[in-house]
Amino acid sequence: MFTAKAEGAHTRSFAEKLDDYALSVMDFMSPEQISDARQRLGRIDCTAAFNAAFDAAQRSGRTVYVPDGVYLVGNLRFGSQSTSAGSLSPLGLLGQSKLGTILRARAGLTGTVLQSWSITGVTFSDFTIETAGTAAMAWDCRWKAGDGPSTQNVIRHIIVTGGTAPVHVNWDNLNDTYPTEVTVRVDDRQAASCGISMVQGGGLSLLRGCIWSGCFLRFGSQNGKIDGCWGHGIEFAKGCTNHVEISAGYFYGNPTHKSVFWSQSYSSFNSVRALVCTATQFVTENTPTAAYFDLNAYSILKFTACQWLGPTPALIGARARTDSYATVLVRIEGGTHTGKLTLGDRPGFEIECDAFMNDATGRMVTKARGGSFVPEVRGNGRTPGTYARGGKTFGRYRRQGNIVHFRLRIEWSGHSAAGNNASLYILGLPLEFDADGVETVTLEYSGSSFAGRNVRANFANGAIAFLTADGGPVALPRDGDLILSGNYSVTA
Repeated sequence: MFTAKAEGAHTRSFAEKLDDYALSVMDFMSPEQISDARQRLGRIDCTAAFNAAFDAAQRSGRTVYVPDGVYLVGNLRFGSQSTSAGSLSPLGLLGQSKLGTILRARAGLTGTVLQSWSITGVTFSDFTIETAGTAAMAWDCRWKAGDGPSTQNVIRHIIVTGGTAPVHVNWDNLNDTYPTEVTVRVDDRQAASCGISMVQGGGLSLLRGCIWSGCFLRFGSQNGKIDGCWGHGIEFAKGCTNHVEISAGYFYGNPTHKSVFWSQSYSSFNSVRALVCTATQFVTENTPTAAYFDLNAYSILKFTACQWLGPTPALIGARARTDSYATVLVRIEGGTHTGKLTLGDRPGFEIECDAFMNDATGRMVTKARGGSFVPEVRGNGRTPGTYARGGKTFGRYRRQGNIVHFRLRIEWSGHSAAGNNASLYILGLPLEFDADGVETVTLEYSGSSFAGRNVRANFANGAIAFLTADGGPVALPRDGDLILSGNYSVTA
């Protein structure tokens, strides 16, 4: 019999006392298996012993404890996916230490080492899964449709060394589960595989202190946070709204995807809706990347006190696009770069800087919000018409507060609407006009467009119209070349 040495304690049998503790996997192993594991040889297959322990934990609602050792295993089924699922749920899978407790996939294994679909309230802690030299996924802990939710689990202090599987750890649709201090390492210079997939259509996703080395993170969330993590790039998943905050991170360019952050899909409305990065480093020093960010974006990319290290010149890549109805703002507040970074605008993206230091020169960069646009020539007749745009055409603008300053050149030939009683209009100016705001425009150059006539430009309903000296409309010329500048108020 057993009595705890404390006032008020009751006497129980030793059998009842032992039931308080976790089931040890060694309770289901032969002496030969135990000796092999403790000597860290990993030669004798322990798959049946592990699955028997998982079944017993399922029936009794207890935790499975794995002492330090190297265990050779095949396909393991934990929790609701165990071979004889009961009505209870196991409480956890706990190793003695994350470096000492090793589940090693047997040679040639395919499928998944540890499968734990659709479980709730379970703790996974302090063990290593080795799949090097195999094509097996290390761990599949997703919510599998039809098997109930996978939610409110604890995942911490785990190491995975990956083989050749395309995905090494699958945590898709883990609701209210926040993995902490998990490391996935793959020996792949191209970092082509997904180390961790953590994608969910709703709710909150949170990663803390995680590492993915030689692989990338696939991340998708309605609202997500990545805190204190390190890895070879992040792929933002399709089908997610992706409002994401990243802090105190260190991310390398991915050699396969040629950028540090990129989108899984560039089709419509698979966007990163809002991305905010704080005190994070982006490194391309030893990686041939085309751009730091190649994202399908929607509203804002904001970087505060971040650092860019490496020879990559482009901030926004050629694949970058936007589903936004307005221009996406890229704002940099504070931080440094090595002097190779250029801040040229991409179509649909505006880059704004405040106190951004060039480490190579020691100079501070301040770039007001601005960008480029493509002006259009239209007539107000029955059809807007078509035309050939000349190579000198450009549009640039800079915004200060709610005032937009612009300069444009529009060169055209063969306009099909000319001669149809159409008046000349210039459209395509960026941002939404304030109908009650200030509007001024100056015609700097007209070439032979108006053949010496006295013509002035003015705003009319968000477009630039042209008037003769007596206030009449100006007919749309078939060919023309105009340079205009001015400013106007915007609503937001």
